[in-house]
Amino acid sequence: MPMSRLQSGICGNLLSSLMLRSLLLILLGLGIAVLLLLAGIWIGQSRLIFRPAKDEPLPKALLEYQPEEVWMALQPQAARSPRLQAWWFPNQGATPWTVLYLHGVRGRWADTEDRLLQLLSLGLSVLVLQYRGYGRSPGPFPNERRVYADAEAAVTYLAQERAIPSDRLLVCGHSLGGAIAAELANRQPKLAGLILEGSFSSMRAMTQYRRRFAWIPNWLLHQRFDTLAKLRQSSVPVLILHGEADTEVPALMSEALFLAAAGPKQLCQIPEAGHNDLPKLAGDRYRQAIQRFLDLVAARPRT
Repeated sequence: MPMSRLQSGICGNLLSSLMLRSLLLILLGLGIAVLLLLAGIWIGQSRLIFRPAKDEPLPKALLEYQPEEVWMALQPQAARSPRLQAWWFPNQGATPWTVLYLHGVRGRWADTEDRLLQLLSLGLSVLVLQYRGYGRSPGPFPNERRVYADAEAAVTYLAQERAIPSDRLLVCGHSLGGAIAAELANRQPKLAGLILEGSFSSMRAMTQYRRRFAWIPNWLLHQRFDTLAKLRQSSVPVLILHGEADTEVPALMSEALFLAAAGPKQLCQIPEAGHNDLPKLAGDRYRQAIQRFLDLVAARPRT
């Protein structure tokens, strides 16, 4: 028996209703998936940035400088303050300068050894800080706010335990460590100088450079590490080093940092060097660049 117009209309309405319902359910599922993705990026953002290395033995070449393992309180006045691990490399050179070394996202000795050997060869004493979650420093997991506080605790330790005032302290940061050093210069404006190697201009710029993260909206990026803005605000002298063959952080970012720096500044680019091998490939050029910077810092009047 042929279907009546009434029955046909009812079936059509029912089908339309089912299709609309299915579409709404699909859209709801997609919306929930997007919200979960955004929430995951917001909550786990620091885990996309920091990659703490396991505790490693010191390389033999560094042991020859007889380093001392030291521990420092994040809040010296608090009896139960969390403590950070660091390595103190005293040097018997005639130079009056000390360096606070801030490593990059991994913090491996393989990425750090050549830089430290170059600094120590110039007669500099060096404190190598392990941020929370790195080396033997306990957690919680690092983030932008925490590593800034960690670096400031290291400056306090050097002043109180080693009698090294900030105007005799240079802060050397590699990659992400350079962003931390730039923040420290704003918090400690009397620092003698900054040495930034392979540093990026901001985390926003890095997401644009690494295109797979370019879609992340600016409002969602709370780990900003805006080195460019911080150098504009600081009058602390800065030496910027970068390998022109760096594929992790493009050398153009260091050029932008150099242009933005408000204080006395020097720029040294090594054509054949990448992100981690600059000190080794540059050799004498690396030492000479740092020595020229030390001469610049020494010539500045003290306030």
